Amino acid sequence: MAQSEPTTAGYDTLSTRTSMQSNVDAEALEALETYKKKDTLKIIVRFKAVGNAPIMKQNFYRITAANRFQAVIQFLRKELGWKATDPLFTYINLSFSPAPDDIVANLYKCFATEGHLIPPKKGKAPKEETAVQLGPQVAEGETVFATAHIYASFNDTFVHVTDLSGKETISRVTGGMKVKADRDESSPYAAMLAAQDVAARCKEIGITALHIKLRATGGTGTKTPGPGAQSALRALARAGMKIGRIEDVTPVPTDCTRKKGGRRGRRL
Repeated sequence: MAQSEPTTAGYDTLSTRTSMQSNVDAEALEALETYKKKDTLKIIVRFKAVGNAPIMKQNFYRITAANRFQAVIQFLRKELGWKATDPLFTYINLSFSPAPDDIVANLYKCFATEGHLIPPKKGKAPKEETAVQLGPQVAEGETVFATAHIYASFNDTFVHVTDLSGKETISRVTGGMKVKADRDESSPYAAMLAAQDVAARCKEIGITALHIKLRATGGTGTKTPGPGAQSALRALARAGMKIGRIEDVTPVPTDCTRKKGGRRGRRL
């Protein structure tokens, strides 16, 4: 279970706190009573002096008690010399370890209302990471070509971008990766979404233009591209990619193996 951050308790002069006293004490009591009391949990009360607040002997204390609410009251009265009439919980933020989010958020909203009462989190300064840029070194306005292999069958649509040699894949997205229903994998909408993802990836790398190689199933199957071919091509153009040559590379057999269906053909 995740450990919560140590609590911070700040306190200001009596004159600045009396206006909030009635509402804050009631909300603090309600929030603390809703939390289940367990003997094994500890309270860490961490103090930050504000204004003319008394100086503590140390900056944090651990309190272990079954009735933590009464223990905190007794502790504050003993250490700070506060009377029963003083507003105890005006600017106190209590956190339990482990702490439920609803109670911590409630107390934080009630008590940590002023910025100087919340100590800054101590941690390592974030390091500035230089972004690694992939792709060729391109001058401004220069056109960089790649090849988009679009395979459109009646079961799915592949949009596969490689370099001009075809050896290195830059991005590959299919229609089935963009929709949940099996029947929608070959739809024009799925092909459009796949092409948009591919175009976005190409722009990140620095590719600005595409040669298109379009194919259908071919061979002993159909030579007609599926319904996603035209939609994928249109989506690439609308995404800002320049289109070079468009080539149909559907494999067409010069002679062919036996087609499926048998001697008497496919019976419906």
